[in-house]
Amino acid sequence: MMLEGYRRVISHLGCERSALVFDWTCLGMVSDLPWAENKPDILERHARQVAQLASRLGPVVLDLTGDIQVALRRAESERGEQWTRRYARLAAQQAAITARDLLGAIAEGIQADPARTLEKRAFRSAGWPVIEIDATPGPDEVLDAAWRALARTDASPEP
Repeated sequence: MMLEGYRRVISHLGCERSALVFDWTCLGMVSDLPWAENKPDILERHARQVAQLASRLGPVVLDLTGDIQVALRRAESERGEQWTRRYARLAAQQAAITARDLLGAIAEGIQADPARTLEKRAFRSAGWPVIEIDATPGPDEVLDAAWRALARTDASPEP
């Protein structure tokens, strides 16, 4: 089902200078599902199948790394009071003391999640370039770093 969804999305792209950007990965979408969870061979197979579907696009994974507390402070300042209040309500429902406590616990859990390591290993085994980028600087700097990293790979679509 996942492969068919990717196939449909990719088939709508034109041939000239097409690119597709997701803020998630195909393995991140499946690695916690029962058929793929903690199964490196299944993850690698899925990564290979998606890479085949997207081969003309030169798929690449940009793995954003960095200090999660910096990211949380940035999110609070960029998204505003309403965003902070929303997560404060969620924190109260989870019996956390503050929104930052809850968000910090979630973020730390994501960073420490062994599935992330399995996903990166599966991507690399399947031949995907995995480029780590420090996401601690501001969005403009991170975007510039991503463009520079992509320019150094041959994963960019042909002109």
